[in-house]
Amino acid sequence: MTSVRRVSQEVNLSKFVVHRTMRNVLKYKSYKIHLKQRLYDEDQDLCVEMCERLIPILEDEGNVDFYISGMVNKHNGYIWADKNLSITVDIASNSPKLTVWCSMSSEQIIGLFLL
Repeated sequence: MTSVRRVSQEVNLSKFVVHRTMRNVLKYKSYKIHLKQRLYDEDQDLCVEMCERLIPILEDEGNVDFYISGMVNKHNGYIWADKNLSITVDIASNSPKLTVWCSMSSEQIIGLFLL
């Protein structure tokens, strides 16, 4: 799997020319990669319990994950091919990462936490 940018650098052509060639000559289309988290049977009970405790007290919250491995950002992960390969990438829930989390309740700001 190679990006349009990398191909353009390797063949010394503009990204526009490479992109147009892939689309019009090779008949490739851009397909989005779908990531899903691997969950186990025991995870559902833990998730429900956590939600029941947190939802009543939180008004707004946000988090972001920074993967140490440099895992593909799902917003930028596309595969160019002549047909949809229907690729789904499993991601392990224990993949090394740094999560930054913050929340607000009606009384205070909770966080910033590095998880």
